[in-house]
Amino acid sequence: MKKIILVDVDETVVCNYNQWKQWYKDETGAEIDFNNNETVNDAMLTHRVDPLGFWKQRDLYDNQVPIEGSVEVITKLRDKYDFVFVSNCFSEHLDSKVKFLRKHFGDIPFVSTGEKGYVKCDIAIDDRHFYLRQIREKQPQVHCIQIKAPFNKEHDDSHYFDWSQIDTYLSNL
Repeated sequence: MKKIILVDVDETVVCNYNQWKQWYKDETGAEIDFNNNETVNDAMLTHRVDPLGFWKQRDLYDNQVPIEGSVEVITKLRDKYDFVFVSNCFSEHLDSKVKFLRKHFGDIPFVSTGEKGYVKCDIAIDDRHFYLRQIREKQPQVHCIQIKAPFNKEHDDSHYFDWSQIDTYLSNL
């Protein structure tokens, strides 16, 4: 029986953080740091724009491209592992996200949830420390890999890799 790898989507196989910042700037004329809650709260009050409006676009993923190496590594390792994409979604962009994943990664199962710890897996790949901690609390035996992302400020004892390092690591497990 193959081991199961849980793979996050946003900032793990598709990079959209900078597009989110640009969308906000286009909407308001202001720069924002989405990792700083004080800045986000101030921006919502000042500009009266919901920063999460970006994620409510029905065509959000229609013109996105996968992060370099993600398609190749996942495709290469599908003989050895079963993959499942797990991502927190807004209902508005769900269809667009699923179409993006099917187009670039084929028929890999997809689960939409903000509670990733309940999805059974042996290995988890995510950009967010928060979700890896959630998984580790429910399934302490899971190998956690935090993908390197431009805005990651927090990581722990998880492996901290980019896709080429993930390829090497998983190929040798």
